[in-house]
Amino acid sequence: MKSTGSEHPRNKAVRTDEFRQEGKQSKKVAAIKFVATVAIAAAADGLQVMFPLVYLPIDVVAALAFVLMWGLRWEIAVALLPELVPGVDMFPCWMALAVYFSGQSIGKKPVVPVTDAPSKPRE
Repeated sequence: MKSTGSEHPRNKAVRTDEFRQEGKQSKKVAAIKFVATVAIAAAADGLQVMFPLVYLPIDVVAALAFVLMWGLRWEIAVALLPELVPGVDMFPCWMALAVYFSGQSIGKKPVVPVTDAPSKPRE
């Protein structure tokens, strides 16, 4: 097959620049997600300390907020179970979950798309 011209170095530079811009945007989204996660967790745990008799609605709202932000994950159920037990709910489970999720989102590296992989000539 003949070359279509997509292997030109200028085209490769454009794709690389687009990927870098996407990486910057994903860092901004991760930072916003981190701040929102910690804010929700701090609010939920703080409200439970101030209003211990209405812990159930606070936990439901916090769980729904985490599901909307992070998707349906089993870690949310692990944090929700101790929150539903009276007395154990004074431990900041939501903040522990926020720290766990934030550590996961910060530790991820962006996936580099492989577009110009060298091909082996057929023999």
